[in-house]
Amino acid sequence: MSEWRATAKRLKAWKVERENDLRKRLERVRCYLTPGGGFSVRDAERTLQKERPEWAARLPQARDEVQREKDAKKQELLAQKRERQALQKGKPGLGKGKGQGL
Repeated sequence: MSEWRATAKRLKAWKVERENDLRKRLERVRCYLTPGGGFSVRDAERTLQKERPEWAARLPQARDEVQREKDAKKQELLAQKRERQALQKGKPGLGKGKGQGL
């Protein structure tokens, strides 16, 4: 009886430790993804400015490019969503909607 309690206690301790680790990792990732960046992002940019100023000069351009790509992807997903909704509204066999016949 005490063996399974010891095992359960060990597993619970592992689970709590693992959850805390994952929570910390998630916070770190969220910090990296913030628009201003976390402290480590700013530190990395400062280091890049010191070591490779020509690369650091391209950062604003790269950020703009990434933002344009995100916007294009968002527009593409919205267009796909609208297309799916249009297809669902005009499902064949319901007797409603436009363009049902050939």
